[in-house]
Amino acid sequence: MIRTTTITIGKAREEGRQSSHDGECMTLYWNQDTTEWLLTVQGMFVASHYMDYIEACDVDAELSSALSDDAYNAAYNKMYAGICEIQDEIDLCVNDDWQDRYEVANAINEGNQTIEIMQEWGWPVHEHDGSWFVDEI
Repeated sequence: MIRTTTITIGKAREEGRQSSHDGECMTLYWNQDTTEWLLTVQGMFVASHYMDYIEACDVDAELSSALSDDAYNAAYNKMYAGICEIQDEIDLCVNDDWQDRYEVANAINEGNQTIEIMQEWGWPVHEHDGSWFVDEI
């Protein structure tokens, strides 16, 4: 069974509130039988069980080398801590013994790359009238 949940990011996460637009959240999909998972933001693939969120977020590339050493270290530590927090949330969802608390994925509103990955992994997705759905197993 394919499960899904939303992970809040950005200002919404910093402020401890629900996201108010799609730029403040990512969507996590996972196969509860295999623990394969993938993460998307605004319909685009971001990370998966093959390359987790920590690896995908190349923190060094995100920070300016023009920062002083102290400023760089402070920014790096803050950014890395936030990334690790999100990866911990992903791991908690995928490995949770209480899978029924998460939504079963039905319609999938994602980009072609995400759909292709799901198909490549053998996830039960199909197209109907231009929309993508998960088959019930």
